[in-house]
Amino acid sequence: MLNQKQSCKDQCQDFFIKDDYIYVLAMIDGVMDTVHFDIGITANLVIFTSDENFKKNALKKKSELPQGKSILYYDLSSHSVETELFKCTNCLTTTIFSPPPSINCDKSSHFEKKMIGYFLMPDNYALSINFTNKKICLYDTIQPNITGYTRVKSLFENSCLYIFLTINGVECKFLFDTGNSSGLLLNRKKHPQLKEGNDICLEGILFEDMNGSFLSDTSIIRESEKVYYTVQDYQNNEVCYIGNLHENNMGMEFISQLDWIIDAKNKKVFVKPVVKDFVEAESKESYHTVLRNRQYVVDINEGQLTIITRVLSNYPVYPLFSVIKSVNGEIINSENICYYMKLLNETPNWESLQVKFIDTIK
Repeated sequence: MLNQKQSCKDQCQDFFIKDDYIYVLAMIDGVMDTVHFDIGITANLVIFTSDENFKKNALKKKSELPQGKSILYYDLSSHSVETELFKCTNCLTTTIFSPPPSINCDKSSHFEKKMIGYFLMPDNYALSINFTNKKICLYDTIQPNITGYTRVKSLFENSCLYIFLTINGVECKFLFDTGNSSGLLLNRKKHPQLKEGNDICLEGILFEDMNGSFLSDTSIIRESEKVYYTVQDYQNNEVCYIGNLHENNMGMEFISQLDWIIDAKNKKVFVKPVVKDFVEAESKESYHTVLRNRQYVVDINEGQLTIITRVLSNYPVYPLFSVIKSVNGEIINSENICYYMKLLNETPNWESLQVKFIDTIK
């Protein structure tokens, strides 16, 4: 049985953002590493491994993937974790098998190998996530300064944090999830919305999590909604309405627009708008902007170039998960697959291309 011990400090730690995720430095078993700071997973520490030998003695559970059920391999163990904010010895750790991509088109380094989660925070803490100054602060014995902040409606439940937002006059409960790089994901069936003028309808893979890819039914992306986080304070945000979403999710595109104080001891949350530096890099394009003129999104699936998303509002012809055999007469192979993935994703209309498929009449 684990004899897990945790301690915290009244201190701040710098963080940085990469690919819309929060990362901090941490010592894992005495070795300095870069870890993903994820408030959204109910775990202490998650480690991903690509070692095939890990699967021999690992635990198993079924996981839903686009092509049907798959097996998730995982195991439980203990490790030590230490940051500038807290220390945990004999820390309960979940290790998950994550095979490396068969073909890696992104040559930049990846950090998503270790994640520290919500369970490492004690019940009597107050945590601030300050995107203005890129600092995370932990308040164990002292109270944070809430001057300039506004309280928002929240719920601390089952080691998760939920924030209530009002959209189109309807109050919606969102899981606060720094492990979600997108914006606001809203269950379409619980909050039905009719398609409006410039809304985008789509189907297919929208995002990935620890269990694999999330396969959406018909969903609607609205470019701009007034999202109220208090009675009078709001932001204009992109909202994705998804029919088969388990629970509403608030991701980093929304979270990073506010500075947060999360007071778990007193069950209160406070926010204020981020003060943006004039030299700050321009924000990335919204998902709505990226997909506005597209019919398809393609990606590499099991070594093959595959249609993973169809933009229904732009009248796509080819079925979801069609595998591309050739483009302009050139057979897709490991040498050119990254080039053609980029070409197809940057070409709004494929009528100018000769695209042929495997096992399809198209």
